[in-house]
Amino acid sequence: MQAEPNPQEEQTYLWSDVWLLLAILMAPREGPADLRSILAAGDYLEHAIFRFEEMEGGLFRLTRGGYVEEVAGGFVPTEMAQEMFRRIASQTRRRRALREAVAHAIGVQRPGPSVQAQAAENGHRYPSLTRSRYEEAVRRYLQKENSRDDSSHCE
Repeated sequence: MQAEPNPQEEQTYLWSDVWLLLAILMAPREGPADLRSILAAGDYLEHAIFRFEEMEGGLFRLTRGGYVEEVAGGFVPTEMAQEMFRRIASQTRRRRALREAVAHAIGVQRPGPSVQAQAAENGHRYPSLTRSRYEEAVRRYLQKENSRDDSSHCE
């Protein structure tokens, strides 16, 4: 179950939402992106792993804003998000420029302590993302990364 899309409603997005949206847009997939793929894309983009609160609040805001849909337990960018990304990506491929342009497009204000503090304490719940589901996806992602690191030492 996801938040009902309401693109017309005033929505405050955070910088972590931009990161999450880009990860969903860029996650390699056949069909909806699973959590492990989103974590991998997010790690590629920012060299960090989303915290549970960032994913939970971000999925709530991005689905409610009409940028992301949950399909068969995975996540897909909406046509609106894909069109925005195509337009932006046609102008730049640099990660920082992409991040800034997407942030501007969805109305993210410059990060400040009060805005970023909202991420962990935002009170938004995304019902189908449980802490155990998130932790399992992180475990699977890290396990795959560790096995990749181990195999690269054998060459």
